[in-house]
Amino acid sequence: MRRRVAPWLALGALVAWLAVETVEGRAPWAPEAWRHLRRVKDRAALPPLTVDMTIEQFAELPALEPLARYALLEARGVRVEGYVQRIERSLDGDLHLTLVSVPEGHPGRGARYLTAEVTPLWQRRSGWTFERLAAELRSGHGRSAPPPGGPRRARLSGWLMNDLWYQDLPAWAFDRAHRVSGWEVHPVTRIELWDEAGQRFGDLRPHTGLRTAMR
Repeated sequence: MRRRVAPWLALGALVAWLAVETVEGRAPWAPEAWRHLRRVKDRAALPPLTVDMTIEQFAELPALEPLARYALLEARGVRVEGYVQRIERSLDGDLHLTLVSVPEGHPGRGARYLTAEVTPLWQRRSGWTFERLAAELRSGHGRSAPPPGGPRRARLSGWLMNDLWYQDLPAWAFDRAHRVSGWEVHPVTRIELWDEAGQRFGDLRPHTGLRTAMR
């Protein structure tokens, strides 16, 4: 019996692996839009230039555009200010940061939020572990609301990215009732924290708790 079942189990595992590789855009036979999404998610370079945007301006970016059009916007770096209401671990290893304009003292993601993601590559480069970011940003996680005094005012920089699955999957899958847009900061390549004493932003530096004041 076991000998007869084993090939079917192996076949099922292979089919599942092929499906994941296709959807994740790693398979060469995946549609070009899916492979493009994988490439921009995995970007390792710093944006050559960043443009300041507000959270609400992400809602004004075009949706349902052809790849050739929205890919032009994805060539820019952006910087956005707010409060990281919540931090979550994703199955693919990314750290999901939900950025809100006004801090909210509850465990949820926020009434209207922007998604920003720190990929495993940028976690390794910068020492931005889940625990460190949750503490530095004073963000909520799990069933916990942000701690007293949190979340902390922050500024996130990185690549502008359009998650094409935002419009294709059910509304609950992307929390479209509260998330401002399918556009994200992904990957996040720089995090700055507001220093109340100095009245300026400073970099959350790699591996150390030190910050360099910027402006």
